[in-house]
Amino acid sequence: MITFRCSHRHSALSHPKCYLKFLSGNIDIQKLPKVLVFDIETSPLKAFVWQKSVWKANIGSEQILSEWFMLCWSAKWLFSDEVISERLTGKEAKNEDDSRIVKSLWKLLDEADIVIAHNGKSFDVRKANARFVMNRMPPPSPYKVIDTLLEARKYFFFTSNKLNDLGKYLGCGEKVETGGFKLWKQCMAGDLKAWERMVRYCKNDVVLLEKIYLKLRPCYSQILHLFQQ
Repeated sequence: MITFRCSHRHSALSHPKCYLKFLSGNIDIQKLPKVLVFDIETSPLKAFVWQKSVWKANIGSEQILSEWFMLCWSAKWLFSDEVISERLTGKEAKNEDDSRIVKSLWKLLDEADIVIAHNGKSFDVRKANARFVMNRMPPPSPYKVIDTLLEARKYFFFTSNKLNDLGKYLGCGEKVETGGFKLWKQCMAGDLKAWERMVRYCKNDVVLLEKIYLKLRPCYSQILHLFQQ
Protein backbone atom coordinates (compact mmCIF):
# COMPACT_ATOMS: atom_id res chain seq x y z
CA MET A 1 0.00 0.00 0.00
CA ILE A 2 1.36 3.45 -0.97
CA THR A 3 1.30 6.14 1.73
CA PHE A 4 -0.07 9.32 0.13
CA ARG A 5 2.25 12.32 0.13
CA CYS A 6 1.50 15.43 -1.94
CA SER A 7 4.17 17.51 -3.68
CA HIS A 8 4.64 19.40 -0.41
CA ARG A 9 5.29 16.05 1.36
CA HIS A 10 2.11 16.36 3.45
CA SER A 11 -0.13 13.42 4.33
CA ALA A 12 -3.82 13.10 3.48
CA LEU A 13 -4.75 14.32 6.98
CA SER A 14 -2.48 17.36 6.99
CA HIS A 15 -3.26 18.41 3.41
CA PRO A 16 -6.75 17.13 2.50
CA LYS A 17 -7.14 19.42 -0.54
CA CYS A 18 -4.24 17.71 -2.31
CA TYR A 19 -5.57 14.31 -1.30
CA LEU A 20 -8.98 15.08 -2.81
CA LYS A 21 -7.27 16.20 -6.03
CA PHE A 22 -5.33 12.92 -6.03
CA LEU A 23 -8.57 10.93 -5.63
CA SER A 24 -10.11 12.85 -8.52
CA GLY A 25 -7.12 12.02 -10.72
CA ASN A 26 -5.66 15.53 -10.85
CA ILE A 27 -2.46 14.54 -8.99
CA ASP A 28 -0.33 11.57 -9.99
CA ILE A 29 1.35 10.22 -6.86
CA GLN A 30 3.80 8.24 -9.01
CA LYS A 31 5.45 11.50 -10.11
CA LEU A 32 6.86 11.95 -6.61
CA PRO A 33 10.49 10.84 -6.27
CA LYS A 34 11.08 7.39 -4.79
CA VAL A 35 13.33 7.93 -1.79
CA LEU A 36 15.18 4.94 -0.32
CA VAL A 37 16.82 4.96 3.12
CA PHE A 38 19.42 2.21 3.36
CA ASP A 39 22.38 0.81 5.29
CA ILE A 40 24.78 -2.08 4.66
CA GLU A 41 27.04 -4.18 6.87
CA THR A 42 30.21 -5.75 5.49
CA SER A 43 32.76 -8.30 6.59
CA PRO A 44 36.35 -7.33 7.33
CA LEU A 45 39.32 -8.28 5.19
CA LYS A 46 41.29 -11.32 6.32
CA ALA A 47 45.04 -10.74 6.18
CA PHE A 48 48.45 -11.62 7.57
CA VAL A 49 49.95 -8.71 9.53
CA TRP A 50 53.43 -8.13 10.97
CA GLN A 51 52.66 -5.22 13.26
CA LYS A 52 51.85 -5.74 16.92
CA SER A 53 49.89 -2.48 16.74
CA VAL A 54 47.56 -2.96 13.78
CA TRP A 55 45.75 0.40 13.78
CA LYS A 56 46.28 1.82 10.29
CA ALA A 57 48.67 -1.02 9.54
CA ASN A 58 50.38 -1.02 6.15
CA ILE A 59 49.07 -4.23 4.60
CA GLY A 60 50.23 -5.25 1.13
CA SER A 61 47.89 -6.96 -1.32
CA GLU A 62 49.95 -10.16 -1.07
CA GLN A 63 49.13 -10.28 2.66
CA ILE A 64 45.36 -10.36 2.06
CA LEU A 65 43.84 -13.80 2.52
CA SER A 66 40.32 -12.96 1.39
CA GLU A 67 38.35 -9.90 0.31
CA TRP A 68 35.56 -8.24 2.25
CA PHE A 69 31.97 -8.95 1.20
CA MET A 70 28.47 -7.79 2.09
CA LEU A 71 26.94 -9.44 5.16
CA CYS A 72 23.49 -7.85 5.11
CA TRP A 73 21.55 -4.76 4.16
CA SER A 74 18.39 -3.03 5.35
CA ALA A 75 16.26 -0.43 3.61
CA LYS A 76 12.91 1.33 3.69
CA TRP A 77 11.09 3.67 1.39
CA LEU A 78 10.73 7.09 2.99
CA PHE A 79 7.53 7.27 5.12
CA SER A 80 6.84 3.54 4.67
CA ASP A 81 6.33 1.41 7.79
CA GLU A 82 8.07 -1.62 6.28
CA VAL A 83 11.80 -2.19 6.74
CA ILE A 84 13.18 -4.59 4.12
CA SER A 85 16.29 -6.61 4.90
CA GLU A 86 18.41 -9.38 3.42
CA ARG A 87 21.27 -11.30 5.04
CA LEU A 88 23.57 -14.11 4.06
CA THR A 89 22.78 -17.65 5.05
CA GLY A 90 25.33 -19.48 7.18
CA LYS A 91 26.54 -21.35 4.11
CA GLU A 92 26.83 -18.16 2.03
CA ALA A 93 28.80 -16.47 4.81
CA LYS A 94 31.25 -19.35 5.07
CA ASN A 95 31.64 -19.36 1.27
CA GLU A 96 31.89 -15.54 1.25
CA ASP A 97 29.17 -15.48 -1.42
CA ASP A 98 27.07 -12.31 -1.26
CA SER A 99 25.71 -12.50 -4.83
CA ARG A 100 22.10 -13.17 -3.81
CA ILE A 101 21.74 -10.25 -1.40
CA VAL A 102 23.75 -7.91 -3.63
CA LYS A 103 21.28 -8.56 -6.46
CA SER A 104 18.28 -7.79 -4.25
CA LEU A 105 19.88 -4.52 -3.08
CA TRP A 106 20.63 -3.62 -6.70
CA LYS A 107 16.93 -3.93 -7.56
CA LEU A 108 15.95 -1.45 -4.85
CA LEU A 109 18.64 1.05 -5.78
CA ASP A 110 17.63 0.71 -9.43
CA GLU A 111 14.08 1.80 -8.49
CA ALA A 112 15.18 4.76 -6.36
CA ASP A 113 15.36 8.39 -7.49
CA ILE A 114 17.06 9.46 -4.25
CA VAL A 115 18.92 7.38 -1.66
CA ILE A 116 19.67 8.41 1.92
CA ALA A 117 22.59 6.94 3.85
CA HIS A 118 24.81 8.06 6.72
CA ASN A 119 28.37 8.27 5.43
CA GLY A 120 26.81 6.88 2.27
CA LYS A 121 28.99 8.69 -0.26
CA SER A 122 32.18 7.37 1.32
CA PHE A 123 30.99 3.94 2.43
CA ASP A 124 27.57 2.45 1.62
CA VAL A 125 27.19 3.61 -1.99
CA ARG A 126 30.82 2.94 -2.97
CA LYS A 127 30.90 -0.42 -1.20
CA ALA A 128 27.65 -1.45 -2.91
CA ASN A 129 29.04 -0.36 -6.28
CA ALA A 130 32.17 -2.44 -5.69
CA ARG A 131 30.13 -5.54 -4.98
CA PHE A 132 27.95 -4.92 -8.06
CA VAL A 133 31.06 -4.88 -10.25
CA MET A 134 32.62 -7.88 -8.53
CA ASN A 135 29.38 -9.82 -9.05
CA ARG A 136 29.42 -8.85 -12.76
CA MET A 137 26.36 -6.62 -12.50
CA PRO A 138 25.76 -3.34 -14.35
CA PRO A 139 25.35 -0.14 -12.33
CA PRO A 140 21.79 0.61 -11.19
CA SER A 141 19.87 3.48 -12.75
CA PRO A 142 21.27 6.90 -11.72
CA TYR A 143 20.04 8.31 -8.42
CA LYS A 144 20.83 11.28 -6.18
CA VAL A 145 22.60 10.60 -2.86
CA ILE A 146 21.77 12.42 0.37
CA ASP A 147 24.54 11.74 2.88
CA THR A 148 23.29 12.77 6.32
CA LEU A 149 26.83 12.73 7.72
CA LEU A 150 27.96 15.33 5.18
CA GLU A 151 24.81 17.39 5.61
CA ALA A 152 25.20 17.39 9.40
CA ARG A 153 28.77 18.64 9.01
CA LYS A 154 27.76 21.25 6.44
CA TYR A 155 24.75 22.84 8.14
CA PHE A 156 25.32 22.22 11.85
CA PHE A 157 28.02 22.15 14.53
CA PHE A 158 27.18 19.12 16.64
CA THR A 159 29.81 17.80 19.03
CA SER A 160 29.71 14.52 17.10
CA ASN A 161 28.12 13.63 13.77
CA LYS A 162 28.03 9.89 14.41
CA LEU A 163 24.62 8.35 13.78
CA ASN A 164 24.20 7.24 17.40
CA ASP A 165 25.14 10.65 18.79
CA LEU A 166 22.87 12.52 16.37
CA GLY A 167 20.04 10.21 17.39
CA LYS A 168 20.57 11.07 21.05
CA TYR A 169 20.96 14.82 20.45
CA LEU A 170 17.76 14.99 18.40
CA GLY A 171 15.67 12.64 20.55
CA CYS A 172 15.37 10.10 17.73
CA GLY A 173 16.70 7.07 19.60
CA GLU A 174 19.94 5.11 19.68
CA LYS A 175 21.71 2.35 17.78
CA VAL A 176 21.35 -1.28 18.91
CA GLU A 177 24.33 -2.46 20.96
CA THR A 178 26.37 -5.05 19.05
CA GLY A 179 28.99 -6.08 21.58
CA GLY A 180 31.75 -5.18 19.14
CA PHE A 181 33.69 -7.17 16.55
CA LYS A 182 32.68 -10.48 18.14
CA LEU A 183 29.26 -10.18 16.47
CA TRP A 184 30.79 -9.88 12.98
CA LYS A 185 33.04 -12.87 13.69
CA GLN A 186 30.07 -14.97 14.88
CA CYS A 187 28.03 -14.06 11.81
CA MET A 188 30.83 -15.08 9.46
CA ALA A 189 30.94 -18.41 11.33
CA GLY A 190 27.21 -18.92 10.67
CA ASP A 191 25.87 -18.32 14.20
CA LEU A 192 22.07 -17.89 13.81
CA LYS A 193 21.57 -15.90 17.02
CA ALA A 194 24.34 -13.55 15.99
CA TRP A 195 22.65 -13.10 12.60
CA GLU A 196 19.37 -12.18 14.30
CA ARG A 197 21.17 -9.51 16.29
CA MET A 198 23.02 -8.23 13.22
CA VAL A 199 19.80 -7.84 11.22
CA ARG A 200 18.12 -6.11 14.17
CA TYR A 201 21.10 -3.75 14.39
CA CYS A 202 21.01 -2.96 10.67
CA LYS A 203 17.22 -2.46 10.57
CA ASN A 204 17.35 -0.16 13.57
CA ASP A 205 20.03 1.95 11.87
CA VAL A 206 17.69 2.54 8.93
CA VAL A 207 14.76 3.55 11.15
CA LEU A 208 17.03 5.83 13.18
CA LEU A 209 18.51 7.33 10.01
CA GLU A 210 15.08 8.20 8.62
CA LYS A 211 14.12 9.97 11.87
CA ILE A 212 17.37 11.96 11.90
CA TYR A 213 16.99 12.88 8.23
CA LEU A 214 13.46 14.20 8.80
CA LYS A 215 14.63 16.23 11.80
CA LEU A 216 17.46 17.84 9.84
CA ARG A 217 15.78 18.13 6.44
CA PRO A 218 14.30 21.66 6.84
CA CYS A 219 17.85 23.06 6.72
CA TYR A 220 18.79 21.29 3.48
CA SER A 221 18.16 23.92 0.84
CA GLN A 222 19.10 21.61 -2.02
CA ILE A 223 16.86 18.82 -0.73
CA LEU A 224 13.90 21.14 -0.36
CA HIS A 225 14.48 22.21 -3.96
CA LEU A 226 14.22 18.59 -5.10
CA PHE A 227 10.84 18.17 -3.47
CA GLN A 228 9.49 21.45 -4.79
CA GLN A 229 10.17 20.60 -8.45
